Amino acid sequence: MTDAIQFCGLSGICHRLRLTTDASWARVPGVVVFAARDTCGWRAIDVREVTGAEDIRLFWRWREAQRFGATHVFTLAEGNTRLAADIATDLVDGLRPVARLEFGRRAA
Repeated sequence: MTDAIQFCGLSGICHRLRLTTDASWARVPGVVVFAARDTCGWRAIDVREVTGAEDIRLFWRWREAQRFGATHVFTLAEGNTRLAADIATDLVDGLRPVARLEFGRRAA
């Protein structure tokens, strides 16, 4: 299994995300995709912007995504919060995640 995968957004831009095997994903600002293996590759369960600040809600989102079938965490490190938000939106619109968990979502 490779440690990186490309997820494509609605814009057609493909973003390279790395498979994360430990809990450090919540401390790196950028974008996180909770995913599960599918017959054609990976299925996005949820997509979130990550600020890098310790936020217990991220772990609850991961737990909730697991209830929808998520088994893996992919991350894209991006320190520019505006760009990270744009990437997350592009991926949500393109991937149509199974679970769009809304608690704690900031207003757009």
